[in-house]
Amino acid sequence: MRVAALIPAYQAAAHLGDVLRRLQALSPSPDVLVVDDGSRDATAAVARDAGVRVLSFPANRGKGHALLAGFDVLADRDAVVTLDADGQHPPESLPEFVRAAEAGADLVLGRRERSLDMPRARRFANAFSSAWATWLAGQRISDSQCGYRLYRSAGGAVGFSRHRGRDPHRVRFTEPAQGRARCATHRRRARAPHPGTDAAILAMNILITNDDGIHAPALIPLERELSQLGRVTVVVPDRDQSATSHSLTLHRPLRIHRHDSGRFSIDGTPTDCVLIAYHGLLDHRPDLVVSGINHGPNMGEDVFYSGTVAAAIEGAMQGAPSIAASLAGREPNDFVDASHFVRRLSAEMLRRKFAGKRVLNVNLPPLPWSSILGVQLTRLGTRVYSDALIEKVDPRGRAYYWIGGQDPVWERQPGTDFSAVTEGYISVTPLALDLTDVQAVGEMRQWNLET
Repeated sequence: MRVAALIPAYQAAAHLGDVLRRLQALSPSPDVLVVDDGSRDATAAVARDAGVRVLSFPANRGKGHALLAGFDVLADRDAVVTLDADGQHPPESLPEFVRAAEAGADLVLGRRERSLDMPRARRFANAFSSAWATWLAGQRISDSQCGYRLYRSAGGAVGFSRHRGRDPHRVRFTEPAQGRARCATHRRRARAPHPGTDAAILAMNILITNDDGIHAPALIPLERELSQLGRVTVVVPDRDQSATSHSLTLHRPLRIHRHDSGRFSIDGTPTDCVLIAYHGLLDHRPDLVVSGINHGPNMGEDVFYSGTVAAAIEGAMQGAPSIAASLAGREPNDFVDASHFVRRLSAEMLRRKFAGKRVLNVNLPPLPWSSILGVQLTRLGTRVYSDALIEKVDPRGRAYYWIGGQDPVWERQPGTDFSAVTEGYISVTPLALDLTDVQAVGEMRQWNLET
């Protein structure tokens, strides 16, 4: 039986390490998933140091949300045991739960001793709910609220059956009868993630890259947001690689530096990062590639220079739908609101199976979130070029050059990315990888090009 231990954790760094060590000392030891539910301490770091998987959320949404997220990730296991991170559930009891499941139980409930230390209202609620669960199950349930439980995978509709005289902490799911099993059926349905929720897409693999490098201020908030949608891997350049376009490093070796679990930097271009992620670092191909969030706009013809857009295009060329996201301003920003929007857009792409070689180029106006007017679907604008070649002379009398110029100026055309951002809207521009000028093909059919 393939068994996993699911630990919802909030501010649990002080006790989690001991719980994980005790779980890993079991033989055989279960697969362990820790759901870090918005902790502000070192909970996630403790789990990673112990070598277990971690699913992190930026804010605490309650134990129910954490459990739903964990169940979805562990859906391929035969059984999942839930236990708290504070040590109140002894990991050494887990084999007893597994033996009950192997004997046929589909739900195994743990039990705590009721003590006078427990608040009176909580003791009453526990006694009342346990009596109700006993009536439903047809067998004594002494602690229906204990979070130490084993859930065994079962297909179809399920309910509690009557098995009097059995282990008082074993409940067997069967096909439900009318009436008596109704509550159990509703409870099981409530646990299952709805196809339209974030929990339903938590098994997705997401690759984050950028052209601003490993120290880009947008990287951490973006990673936190996208971790709510699935497993996130960060592969980015080790330094700023702006305006590198779709260049590859072909004439020297590339070096990879691992920062911590799921975070890598490479001494190459953004396109190098995506290629290495696909062909050397990732165990599973990404379901989505997100490039950014760039600190500066990528609109109009500038998409051809952009390392941010190039990385997204490379992701699409490798077969995954991709997003290139940019904040159209140079002022300091915490990127929290921008990251939140990118998560919303990513969730829509994953839910609606926006698959294939597709790229969405996103530019967000540098405004407070409350001042943004909405989202517009746009086309690329047209830039009025004012670039210049600046010549200088070094101390040895040799000339050198800077490619420079003023900030870009755009033609004010309705429906373009520039117009949308200028008016206070988020611009989303779908990009096609096929650059063929179909109109020119039709015109050129009339040309006399025969030799």
